[in-house]
Amino acid sequence: MVIFLTSSFIKFQPMNEYIPYPIDESNQFGDNLRKYWVPDAKFLIFASDPSNTSVADHIMRELKDAFSLSGFS
Repeated sequence: MVIFLTSSFIKFQPMNEYIPYPIDESNQFGDNLRKYWVPDAKFLIFASDPSNTSVADHIMRELKDAFSLSGFS
């Protein structure tokens, strides 16, 4: 098992805005992740505030689209 401990790798967007963006590749996170990624991989994301479901849902949508736009299945 490979574990990546990261800070945010998606563009910040206020709750009232949403534009799909790929993951931020400026620190080679995507390249490093691709070395270990298998098709249809599963991953776990910890919410910083699990009681705030609206923010968690917003970020989940951003992450799902960011991974897809970056070529991760």
